[in-house]
Amino acid sequence: MEDKKLSNTKHFDIQEASERSGLNPHTIRAWEKRYQAVVPKRAESGRRIYSESDLERLTLLSKLALLGNSIGQIAQLPMSDLNNIYLKTNKGGAPALTSLANYSNEQGQKDLEDILSALKTYDMGAISTELQNLKDKFFIRDITFNLFVPLISKIEELTLRSELRPAQVHALKALIKFHLGNMIYSRFDSKKKSSQVIALTSFEGDIQTTNLLLTGLLCSHYPSKLYYLNANLPAHSIIEAVKGTEATILILIISEERLGWKTSLDQIIASIKKEISIILVGRINSSVPEKVLVIKSLRELDHYLEQHL
Repeated sequence: MEDKKLSNTKHFDIQEASERSGLNPHTIRAWEKRYQAVVPKRAESGRRIYSESDLERLTLLSKLALLGNSIGQIAQLPMSDLNNIYLKTNKGGAPALTSLANYSNEQGQKDLEDILSALKTYDMGAISTELQNLKDKFFIRDITFNLFVPLISKIEELTLRSELRPAQVHALKALIKFHLGNMIYSRFDSKKKSSQVIALTSFEGDIQTTNLLLTGLLCSHYPSKLYYLNANLPAHSIIEAVKGTEATILILIISEERLGWKTSLDQIIASIKKEISIILVGRINSSVPEKVLVIKSLRELDHYLEQHL
């Protein structure tokens, strides 16, 4: 009875708390156990039940932690103090609580249809406005999987069926790439202090940027510092970039297995002495060194980031 009663009020399970706050479930549990950042109610089944005020607190704590504040020092402060710290730390920045909402698959499907409809009349202004509005309303992770991934897939499908003219395809892809890049860079903060730093790029010769941008957008959802290094970098440039950014995770996108990528990978491994996680994202059939992790899809990468960030 208690589970049913709670579900009819404004309470949320840990997955919903994760989506609303931007924290992964592991972090939420850790902050509860170590710092008593929030003390959620428990249903009869034992599952955690979070209130709206719990989610507001977790969201604000998450933002403060990303700005370099120690969670151990701020976890138990009242909300008024947390807001004051945020205002001082983030001078001139956006409000602490932006009331971001979940972006459902159904909403993504509707927006996809609207975008394709606007494309038929070549109304690029309407498409651009729609994409621009998304980033301030919804969680980036939801937008990635529920709109951009199916949109790009649909464009490829319509292109193969010759239902879009080449000029339409080029214009729409250019617009998508622009907004993907804008969303990534709008979330970049050079002052952000994080134990995890991601460097993201692709090997020399791999000039396809769409998958790289989608990966960057997904990475920007998580509480780590992201350096988007663009595509088509030679091995020596990747090595220098990793050293310069002090990256702890190097993500390399492979659109296809081009000649020479394995040699570049060997050079990178040999030259980077510090402990670093190297991840290849793409459908790779060749063998790779044991210390390199191969992830075949964006969904798999999302699962990895959720577990490790």
